[in-house]
Amino acid sequence: MISHSKSFITTNHINKVVDCLNSGLTAAGNLNTLFSKKFGRFIERDHVMLFSSGTSALYHLLKNLECHGRSEVLLPNYICSNVYDAIVLSGNRPVLYDNAPGEWITELNLVKGKVTPETCAIVLNHTFGQALPFVKQLKEEFPNVFIIEDCCHLIAPQSRVNNVEISVGDASFFSFNSTKLLAGGEGGALQINDSTIFRSIESTRIDLGLSDMTCALLIEQLKDYPSFLNRRKEIAEKYSNELVLNSHQLLDQSTYFRYTTMVQNQEEILVDREVAFRKGVDQLIHLKMNLDTHLPNSVHAYEQTVSLPIYPALTEKELKTIIERFNSYYDN
Repeated sequence: MISHSKSFITTNHINKVVDCLNSGLTAAGNLNTLFSKKFGRFIERDHVMLFSSGTSALYHLLKNLECHGRSEVLLPNYICSNVYDAIVLSGNRPVLYDNAPGEWITELNLVKGKVTPETCAIVLNHTFGQALPFVKQLKEEFPNVFIIEDCCHLIAPQSRVNNVEISVGDASFFSFNSTKLLAGGEGGALQINDSTIFRSIESTRIDLGLSDMTCALLIEQLKDYPSFLNRRKEIAEKYSNELVLNSHQLLDQSTYFRYTTMVQNQEEILVDREVAFRKGVDQLIHLKMNLDTHLPNSVHAYEQTVSLPIYPALTEKELKTIIERFNSYYDN
C-alpha cells in the first residue's frame, strides 16, 4: 500500500547523521545551536528555541503568558488534538471557532466573534499549508490578545507564502515530526516576537529540546527544503490537472503539506486497498471535549475531506496509481 505520509531521507542526510554518531557527541550541543540559528535565519525571525515537539513548544509558551486572570484560548475545531491538550495542560480554557463555509481554514469574522474580555490568546492554524491572510489584521484589532500561529503545516522561506506574511502575530510554533515538512523524527520549535517572553521561557525550560543527532538531520533537510516545496507543488499541480475532483486550494498560497479535496463518498475511498487515503484530521475537538455545539462548517469538512499522499518521496509510478485509484471511484 502507498503510505499517506513518509519522511524523505536522502543518502546525504544519512551520512550527516552517521558523522554525528561517529563523533561520539550526540547530545544537544553545537549542532543544536547551529540548527536553531539556521532555522531562525530561514524564516527571518530572531527569537527561536527548540523543543522535543511542537506541542511542547506551545505548552511552554502558554505557561509563560501573563494574561492577568484571562484564561480563554481560542482554537479551531478543525485541528490536531495535541493543540487542545497543550491548552488544557497549561491551565487555560479552550474555546472553539469554526471553519469558513466549504473551507479547511477559518475566516476573520468567525474568530473575532469568539473574542471576549476573558480571551488571553488565539491559536490560528495555517491548515494543510494554506496561509491565513488576516493574522496581522487580527493582531491590530486585538493588541492585548496574544496571537499564536500554528505553523506545523507551514514553514515558509523568509516567512512569506507568495504575498502572505507568516509569523507576524506574537509567536509561532513548528513541528519536525516524521510526517512534517522538515522531518527530524521528532522535535519542534518556537518563535517569539517579544524578547521578554522569550527570555522567560528560556529561563524555565529544563532542556535544549533536540539532540545533535536529530539536528544533524534537520540541518541537511533545511538545505533541501526549497526543493521539497517545489516537488510538493509539482505533485499538487499534477493532481489538480488529472483528478476528477480536485482541491480548490490556491497553488501560490500553500506549501501543500496536504492535498485535500471534498467528496460525497469519503468512507468508500478511505478503505482503498492500494493507497492510504486519509481524513483531513483524525477527530474534531468538540467531540474530544464532549461538547454539543454548533460548528457546522468544520463538521462538513470532517465528514467530506479526503487527503491524498503528496510527500516528496513519491515516485511517478506511485503518483499514477494514486490518481488512477482516486478517479476509479468516479468512473461511469
